Amino acid sequence: MKKYVLVAIGGTGMRVAQSFVALAASGFLSDLSGADYKLEIRLVDLDIVAGSDKIELEEMVRALNDALPYLSIIVDDRSADTRWKPKGIDGIQSLATPIDDKSTLNDLLRDGYLSEPESLTYHALFGEDDRKMVLRRGCKGRPRIGSLLWAEQFDQDWQNRGGFWQSIFDDICEDDELRIMFAGSVFGGTGASGTPTLAQKYIHACKTGDIGHTEPFAQHVALTLMLPYFDLGSDTDVDSGLFSINSKMALKYYETSGILNEVEFAQFVGDDRRQMEKMNENGVWNRVRLDRDSRADEGQNDPSMPAELMAAIGICRYFANDLPKVNGIPQKVYVPLKLSNTDSERDVPPEVFFPMISFDYFPVNNGGADTGKISSVRDYILRLERFCLMLGTYYRTSASIETNWYYRPEVFRTVWRKQKNLGETYDSFIDGVGAPLAFAESMFRWLEELDHHGLHALLKIEGDSIQNNKNTPHIQQAVREKAIVGSTDLDVLDIPCAKITAQMNSMRADPRGATRYFVSSLMECCVLRAQ
Repeated sequence: MKKYVLVAIGGTGMRVAQSFVALAASGFLSDLSGADYKLEIRLVDLDIVAGSDKIELEEMVRALNDALPYLSIIVDDRSADTRWKPKGIDGIQSLATPIDDKSTLNDLLRDGYLSEPESLTYHALFGEDDRKMVLRRGCKGRPRIGSLLWAEQFDQDWQNRGGFWQSIFDDICEDDELRIMFAGSVFGGTGASGTPTLAQKYIHACKTGDIGHTEPFAQHVALTLMLPYFDLGSDTDVDSGLFSINSKMALKYYETSGILNEVEFAQFVGDDRRQMEKMNENGVWNRVRLDRDSRADEGQNDPSMPAELMAAIGICRYFANDLPKVNGIPQKVYVPLKLSNTDSERDVPPEVFFPMISFDYFPVNNGGADTGKISSVRDYILRLERFCLMLGTYYRTSASIETNWYYRPEVFRTVWRKQKNLGETYDSFIDGVGAPLAFAESMFRWLEELDHHGLHALLKIEGDSIQNNKNTPHIQQAVREKAIVGSTDLDVLDIPCAKITAQMNSMRADPRGATRYFVSSLMECCVLRAQ
């Protein structure tokens, strides 16, 4: 058996994990791995405030797992090998940290518990601002704080057979393949301190083998290290102006500490420094801020960014043992470039600005004998978007409008008996498709944030007021308007809507599981295949 574990550390690690979850849901990891496997995500973060990146990730995983029974039915045995193969998360667990709403370093390291030399060292290395900073929203770009916590936290938990680390081995044997990826930033606080510390502690503890035969599980350990790829502005708790110097210091540490020699693979991922914006409840994009005067109950909840998706692609490749190669030799350290799969001459020098506008600039195969196994990450992203638009916008709108039952789409009359309020039934978690709808909404939030931060040329979710000097409506609005008048005259990201609806109208399903067949059939219609 194979087991893949992603250890996401800090806010950046949480958002990389969100992109990873989306790729697993799209079937990308299953097609790349080509084998049955277990998939776990383990969360390491100090941010304990509701609404944080961590909470958003947990909700995203929950939505995927709840929808999975609707997403996994084989509707056509002839296409079983080429169908969309979504993967849920078999386990998710958080590393509990000994902090509460008011915890500071002074609370955790009281002078009375420190020897005099330790107390002098503590006060010499950490200023008053560090010692009194409330930890409930993370380390806020200060890795010196996190480094003080993670080593002791690991040692305490490793001795617990059912704890965060030892429980990784509960469902595997020594002969099974276990791959672990630690992901976090090199410029922030929690990730920059926790990623190297915890990876090294894990490798050394496994090799020691003092708790069971854990030596084999130190073989496949990798790092995803995020370089600066966003700005937060100046009036915040996090000084993004320090990102560059923090990164240089972290990279020097990686160069001299020997950790790169201990791991099997490491990827360093960055991008142009983009301003982060988050959509509010009114649909307005506002600049992300971590103001010192912000409410105490506001956690760090940043938008998904293209660089995080790039990192997630590399994580999938590592889990599938599809390591980037040069002249047939797997690379130990890899820095993904913005390049074209079809034209190696279009490699872009790092000093040249090059907008990340297409997933085809992401390498998705290793150039070996299996070249072409995955055609393009773009196909997997677009199938997700098509599914969100058709299930959550087109058919949902069609179900909610008042119209004669006879004029409803044929697929509705196949799946549901005559309904007085079809819209309510459609949204129901019991009689309708409420669970996959929640999944579609979660995925569309992720897609929309990527689109807003630089992938509009691919996704085309937001309206573009510049192109051709005219306003283009938001893609959901355009799809909704067609559904209201019963039209199928629109192109759903390279697939005609009429083709999807015609195939759905001819669907036949077991009445006892009709809603599940409806969702799975729609998924298969949203997969672009060669004609």
